[in-house]
Amino acid sequence: MDRTNVNTGNDTLELVYQTTMQQKQRNDESQQAEATGQNDPNSPTPQGHCSNNRISDSANTITNHNVMTDMSKNVGKFDGEKGPNIIARMWLQQIENVATIYKWPDAYTYQVAISSLTGAASHWYSGKTNEVIDWLSFKLAFCKTFTSEPSRTDLWERMVS
Repeated sequence: MDRTNVNTGNDTLELVYQTTMQQKQRNDESQQAEATGQNDPNSPTPQGHCSNNRISDSANTITNHNVMTDMSKNVGKFDGEKGPNIIARMWLQQIENVATIYKWPDAYTYQVAISSLTGAASHWYSGKTNEVIDWLSFKLAFCKTFTSEPSRTDLWERMVS
């Protein structure tokens, strides 16, 4: 895949994903080594120090990057325009399904969600950036705004118009 043609938004999503996955991999390897008792006294600890108090040389560390297909393209856009709230629920469920299948961390799922907002939904998010800061707060605010049941007043106004 030619990486030079990827736009900046997808680069950001991929970088967030790669960083999160690398940290998870390091944590998993550290936990596995502790569980099996295979800690090398000279190997770096998760804090970057050796157990014999020598600081590891991070400049010589080779970092592996896992390149994966951008599955965020499987998530459709959401504009938040008037319509049945089932559309909003289906869009949110689509994101959660893709995130589960591809084991996306919450930070990546959040970035995919906000980058998939357009129109009124994007404008809504712009006004919520102080309170919507992660995947959980996004889901709660999104559901409250776009999937709540219409009030009796709203239903009455629809009937008489």
